[in-house]
Amino acid sequence: MIESPIQYLAKLNHARQSLDGPLIESIARAVGESSLQLVEHHRIAAVLIAVRGGFQEAWSRREELSTDLYEKLDAVDAPARGTRVPFNFRELDRAQPVQRSTCSNCRIRPGFGPCPRCSGVGVLLVQRPGSDNSTVQDCPACDDGFATCTVCGGSTESLQATVRYVNYKPFDTNHIVSAAYRDALQGAFPAPSVPPDELAYDVEGSGGQSPYRGQQVSMDRDFHGHRFDDALKQARAFVQRVQSAPNFILHELQTYALPFVLATFDSPSRTHRSVLYIGADGTPGVSVL
Repeated sequence: MIESPIQYLAKLNHARQSLDGPLIESIARAVGESSLQLVEHHRIAAVLIAVRGGFQEAWSRREELSTDLYEKLDAVDAPARGTRVPFNFRELDRAQPVQRSTCSNCRIRPGFGPCPRCSGVGVLLVQRPGSDNSTVQDCPACDDGFATCTVCGGSTESLQATVRYVNYKPFDTNHIVSAAYRDALQGAFPAPSVPPDELAYDVEGSGGQSPYRGQQVSMDRDFHGHRFDDALKQARAFVQRVQSAPNFILHELQTYALPFVLATFDSPSRTHRSVLYIGADGTPGVSVL
């Protein structure tokens, strides 16, 4: 468990020191070299943006409803958008007017509308098993093509109301802002895991109190000696895109500094580079570039 930025950086520094020892041997095996020599290392910080939300598609249409169906829809409570399970539902748009009327589906024979099984013709075309021949049989679900009205339920009364249909698909991501090293750092904190609160960092702050709980407000270009380069600028642009994305409902957005070490090694055949970081479990991770 990482308790502070200092402890996190101490773990990272301890791992960096092992680049001259046991860790360099595993890197050499990973790149297929018999030996490597550490040439230089740089302290760099990426930005991890944890986005929790979902995409919602919604549309409305005017419908003719039975009294029972109207009451059921009127009692619908919209599911919580914070759930991690996709869902769809329909509800009444209470901002639109509701009108009582005589059911339009059963005007010819009040209470009875076209049979949904035979489409109102009163007969079915039935194919006998093992035969290519078909026979015509009376539809067992209706009387001469009429069955209990599927709109009003036989009451002859209906309600004209606006029904809203909603499809929701949750979307969680840990987006790492560091164009050159994003792939190398993907394994550090895969969603839904996030860095500890002590690494929370307000990328949009300009001094004073941070709007995010526990985040440090700073205009500095580094995080405890790890330089951001252009990661802060890219992170601000990504946050703005998320906040303005169409049909996306944002539940939570947190930004974190993600310090790492970029190490360069020489071998008899070529130069190698690797990224060293501390992962979600508090142990060192290495990605070879």
